[in-house]
Amino acid sequence: MIRKQELLEETYGTLEPLKEFKSGLLVYNKPHFKKNFVFITENINEIRKKLNQGWELRPGKYKFILRAPETVLCDLSEVYSNPTSNLKEIITLYQIINSLNISEFLNKIIAQHFKNLEIIPLEGLYSNLEIRIAGSDKRVYSLPKILYQILKRSNQWKMEFKKWKDILKNRELNIKIKEISKWNPKTQNFYRKLAKEYSIFEKIGFPNVAIYGWWKKLPQNDIYIFVPKAGLKYAFGFIEEIGKFRQVMLWECHLSLDMTKELKIFNKKLKGKKVAIIDRSYSSNTLDYLGRKVIKEGGKPLKIALFPKSKRAIQHSDYILFLDKLIPSKNIQFKKNWAVDLFIKIVNNKM
Repeated sequence: MIRKQELLEETYGTLEPLKEFKSGLLVYNKPHFKKNFVFITENINEIRKKLNQGWELRPGKYKFILRAPETVLCDLSEVYSNPTSNLKEIITLYQIINSLNISEFLNKIIAQHFKNLEIIPLEGLYSNLEIRIAGSDKRVYSLPKILYQILKRSNQWKMEFKKWKDILKNRELNIKIKEISKWNPKTQNFYRKLAKEYSIFEKIGFPNVAIYGWWKKLPQNDIYIFVPKAGLKYAFGFIEEIGKFRQVMLWECHLSLDMTKELKIFNKKLKGKKVAIIDRSYSSNTLDYLGRKVIKEGGKPLKIALFPKSKRAIQHSDYILFLDKLIPSKNIQFKKNWAVDLFIKIVNNKM
């Protein structure tokens, strides 16, 4: 296994080694307070092989760092990450997975369905609301659906699901998804301008959907900053619902391991302005980072964590979007079993 000091130097102090596996190295991602599964090499054949298997490539200090494909088994905060959209099934799935030795259970599935697939659970202190795994190749993306289908046929599922039938209300989520062909003219113009003036993102690929339905509940701000890596479909949704495309700014800070390389798109002066910072949030590290940047430029930040995955992400934000509810973070109480309790309150419209 690569020495700790060598890995820290190669990754600009961001990754610490935890455990070596056949196909890679489990590491602790210090800036984002979570685990990743990586492979470090300078061999072009190894890089080509990993890329074909679905790994993502990023440059390190001297070598290249490849990150394994990851998938979500269950997520309480965001319904569309799950293999089912039924809210009672989602909480049933979450509870059963947490009661299992999930590595052992998944390896039994792999033995039947996949050959030489290695899976690594990415559980940790800052992933309370999501259960995620990494895999040695992109076949890992098939596991959530297979796991769900197998569990749903079990007696344990029948007992667990019966319990939640009486606890949770039946309701549809109020999140809207609209395809690009149906966008209003303001959203389409914003999309075209982005593609024309900043072709780097066009090469990466734009999302072709807008996600919205909650933006009118957000306190008014002068400027709305979205992080493009995960936030473009929400920026499109914001314009689709609110129409304030001239107040939207994109600020990318995921361009390097040490976050020293940034890209601002539709840059605006922040001094004396109320500035909403909006991003999907695992640990709130990006929101914290941009919050400090906004303050340094004289703005007043309001941090919005979309579909937070941890207690820390909630505590470090001003508002969160959980399922389809935008709520002040200060209203959330972190008692025992807080994640499940929060899910129940949101589904039952108690918050």
